Amino acid sequence: MITEDQVLSLRRRGVDPAESAHYRQHGWAVLRGLLDQDAVAALRQDVRAVLAARNQPDSFLAQSSEFLAGSPLHRLVDSPDLRAVAAGLLGGEAHLYMGFTAVKGAGQGEFTFHQDGQYTPFDGPGLNCWFALVDCTPANGCLRMVSGSHRAGYAEWVSSAACPGHRTMAQQPSSWEEVSMRAGDCCVFSRETVHGSGPNRSPDPRIAYAVQFHRGDTRAFFDDAWELLTRRPRWRTAPVAAFTDQAQRGE
Repeated sequence: MITEDQVLSLRRRGVDPAESAHYRQHGWAVLRGLLDQDAVAALRQDVRAVLAARNQPDSFLAQSSEFLAGSPLHRLVDSPDLRAVAAGLLGGEAHLYMGFTAVKGAGQGEFTFHQDGQYTPFDGPGLNCWFALVDCTPANGCLRMVSGSHRAGYAEWVSSAACPGHRTMAQQPSSWEEVSMRAGDCCVFSRETVHGSGPNRSPDPRIAYAVQFHRGDTRAFFDDAWELLTRRPRWRTAPVAAFTDQAQRGE
């Protein structure tokens, strides 16, 4: 556990009514300036250290769920302020599902449209808090959101030819919104919201970190059964003393 003097404080603990309404209507919302720039710098450095330890600093959508005990990433995923933000949108107590790095190297292509719930379906609310740790624009592969797609539930998926090992929509969307963000902004979106990201045409990596939550009564389908996540977590969410070669990828 993070001690009280180690807690990473967000610039605010909740969402305002306009943000909440946008999330309900569109399936996503951007919470501007949630992290101050000192926190952004520390988290960005920590993400680079995680990926360097795993020898994947600039690979395509480089993902690792491991974080060191007491590190800036540990302070973020264990932040009471962040849980309060998630709880306000989930409509109940928020529990950590997983966190993972989301780094797209310079010159890397788009990440195809998908729903997080196409990897592990939820029977109950879940959401993703996606933090920009550099400015994210269409030039370096910002998020793409399909507004209102969360209302249709989980859609059919196929394996993604463009992103090996990942899934994509069997029926691709014809329109979407490019979500530009400043470093320190957080895009929150439902597990049912169709999203992807554009190509990184810039000379620098696009650096972000995602923290996913579920409500206390949410079940997930894995190992051929529906499991209450508070009773049987899907993924390890505790910090590690040292990095391993077994860290799962994000979903």
